[in-house]
Amino acid sequence: MRHGGDLSEAIARYGGTEQDWMDLSTGINPHAYPTAGHLAQADWASLPTSKAESDLIAAARRAYEVPSHLAMVAAPGTQALISQLPYLVERTTVATLSPTYASHEESWASAGHTVMKAPSLEHLPQAARVAVVVNPNNPTGTLYGSEALLATAQQLSARGGLLIVDEAFADCLEKASLLPHLTDLPVVVLRSFGKFYGLAGLRLGFMIGSHPLCEAMKERLGTWAVSGPALKIGTAALGDDIWRREMRNKLVAGAHRLEKLVASCGMVREGGTPLFSLISGVDAEALHAHLAAQHIWTRHFDYSKTWLRLGRPASEPHWQRLETALTSYKP
Repeated sequence: MRHGGDLSEAIARYGGTEQDWMDLSTGINPHAYPTAGHLAQADWASLPTSKAESDLIAAARRAYEVPSHLAMVAAPGTQALISQLPYLVERTTVATLSPTYASHEESWASAGHTVMKAPSLEHLPQAARVAVVVNPNNPTGTLYGSEALLATAQQLSARGGLLIVDEAFADCLEKASLLPHLTDLPVVVLRSFGKFYGLAGLRLGFMIGSHPLCEAMKERLGTWAVSGPALKIGTAALGDDIWRREMRNKLVAGAHRLEKLVASCGMVREGGTPLFSLISGVDAEALHAHLAAQHIWTRHFDYSKTWLRLGRPASEPHWQRLETALTSYKP
């Protein structure tokens, strides 16, 4: 599996229709932000406006606590930013904290950079001028504090380098973001909108960093990079403090529930975030196949035979289906 979320692969291998399947293969919030009432027909018929983009950036600045001296770019999903960012940096040696989201390594390698893997911040290769950290990490959930990240940024700055922090899952953890602590160090932060707000199909993400880098990214993305509906819904969602606070609590409760369920089945929760859990100590392919036979799609990894990642069930019937499937598994 290269990524989670592709039910066409599940259906091709195990049958059924999309309605039959419960997709737990991603870390996307199953409780999506309500979009009803936010769009008019004209929003679909008109080109995106500069004011709508400015409104979105203002809402994102406030929600993410972005320092005023940093620039922001809105993009059609963080995947677009991940693929374009390596072309804004002269070819060099890049370290990715691994295992992690594979697209980072793939994108830097495709752009001609030398890519090395590091197990932690403390073990960054001396040759690396750029470091990529997913924080909290996917799939392990490892979370580095601001002091450790800023020390790494200082270290890279002395080499004329850059720290890139992918905070795709930071929304679901209060005070997990590095953004409020940034000063003038060479740091780029990526934020994903669709995961926490459950609107991955909207395709919206942000890059925060120095003005020159952000201007260069805007040029690469081109005019009208983000659709009008995405601008409008993103502005409304990012401005909804009550929904954000309540959803964090709801997701944390779901994480605790899944941890208890996994433990009751004799399995171990290795790590994760409120949006996904990583199970360890199992035959991952066998458990993945067992769940798939019952039309529950999960994420296993080619680099680990014992890790399986589970997202969050969307409803009580889905929780019951998952519990029945897990308890019926016989290693």
